[in-house]
Amino acid sequence: MTEQNDTQESSPAKAGAIIVPVTLFEQNCTIIWDEPSKKAVVIDPASPSRRSG
Repeated sequence: MTEQNDTQESSPAKAGAIIVPVTLFEQNCTIIWDEPSKKAVVIDPASPSRRSG
């Protein structure tokens, strides 16, 4: 277990995040990404396909 902890401490996760204002009303959209894999997630809480009610 000690070896794993040492490895994790020496190579921290590399990620990024940005909040982007979108639309004329400047509603926020968040983009979070993983640097090594270049994979990303876009979070848009006001997306019409995800609205409840």
